[in-house]
Order: sequence, then structure tokens, then C-alpha cells
Amino acid sequence: MGPRYLFKIINDTNDNYIIDTEGFYSSIGVYDENNNYVEPYLPYPTGGKTAERKDNECYKDYEVVLKNSTSVVLLNLFRYIGEHDLKSNQKYYIKLNSVEFGKKFSSDTGCKEYIKEMEAQGYKVLEGNINAKIPLIP
Repeated sequence: MGPRYLFKIINDTNDNYIIDTEGFYSSIGVYDENNNYVEPYLPYPTGGKTAERKDNECYKDYEVVLKNSTSVVLLNLFRYIGEHDLKSNQKYYIKLNSVEFGKKFSSDTGCKEYIKEMEAQGYKVLEGNINAKIPLIP
């Protein structure tokens, strides 16, 4: 499973937005068909400090979502949490719980000046959270 997936974003507002394609704080887990959490047999370390970005590199991580338009954006939504022992005769899914994104997280990892520049041009930082169940094929 790779960490990047394409998402269709529909902006039906009269505002132009920027979205930080790297700016997601993820809380994820693998669950079986009975909604039981599947503990990884080899967990990956979590935590630590998120790498800071330099403002002159931030433009690489942001996508523009223009008002009244639809954009397809490649988002780095998942963080690996470990290796799991999955049975081929069962169904599994990844559950994302309130994955937060927005100005604060993006600013905390750098890009404060980039965000200020884009806001001065009339853009807003897209903010919100995502809750989803995504089928996983072992």
C-alpha cells in the first residue's frame, strides 16, 4: 500500500483554496470484517518531530483548488503503521479517524511565509477532517 492516492475535490464555493498535499495528521488502523482492530505484528515507530520544510520549497507541496471547479489531487494521506498478518479469506479495511488538515498543521511544519503570501493573493487554506473506511485487499 502506497501512501499517496488521488482524490477528487469539488470546490462549489466562491473562494480559491490551497491544500497542503503533505499536511495531514493521520490516525489510522487496519480492521477486519467484524470491525476488530488488527494489531500489526511489526509496528513501525510513530511520533517524533515532523520534518520542517523551507518556505522556498513549499510551493511543491501545495495544490490550488479554484472556486467553482473540480480538481484531482494526489494526497499523502496515509502513514505506514506496521506490517499485518492478513488472511486471504477475510475482508479488511483501513479506518481513518478524524484526519485533520489545515493551516495550523501546515504552519507548524514550515510554510508560514508561503501561506501568508498565498492568503495575500486571496487564497484560503483548505481545512477540515476526513473519516473514512477504505477496503484493503490482502
